[in-house]
Amino acid sequence: TEDAGYGNLPGIDGLLAQWAALGVPPSKMVLGLPWFGAEWPVAAGPGGAPVKGAQPIAQGDSECGGAGCGWNGLAAHQLADPATQKHWDECMEQPYYNRRNASGAWIQGWYDNRTSLVKKYERAKQAGLQGVGVWGLWYGTLPRGAPLWHSLAESFSPAHQAEDQPLVTRVHG
Repeated sequence: TEDAGYGNLPGIDGLLAQWAALGVPPSKMVLGLPWFGAEWPVAAGPGGAPVKGAQPIAQGDSECGGAGCGWNGLAAHQLADPATQKHWDECMEQPYYNRRNASGAWIQGWYDNRTSLVKKYERAKQAGLQGVGVWGLWYGTLPRGAPLWHSLAESFSPAHQAEDQPLVTRVHG
């Protein structure tokens, strides 16, 4: 099967087509999406550098800011660092960043933000899927996780709530 990576739109479209070809109706599918990012060591700085190794840096590794690559860790560390170079990939419709680690080696990280998540939620609705599921909800705790929760509200609530209104007051589990 085509690898969807960490939820890029071309990969999602390819997987949906494969399942449909197997006779699985969209109404029986839920699109799973990550509320985390992944980092890879790369051979050089920004833009198309080859990955050094096939596996991403382990979640929870000190390379991911010491707090994992969940959204809260990304927001608190990599995305808040003025030295982090943030980019948008038009083909994947997803943000990524380049940074140097403590030893000066280049790291590239891919993640989702409000804009990319809304695009994916809308794609799930357009495809007639049952809905979306996110992994893991704890990666988007408030207040840093507000963009993730707002992207869900933008796409799935009957009436979009104002930015300053709480979206979730309690998660049952």
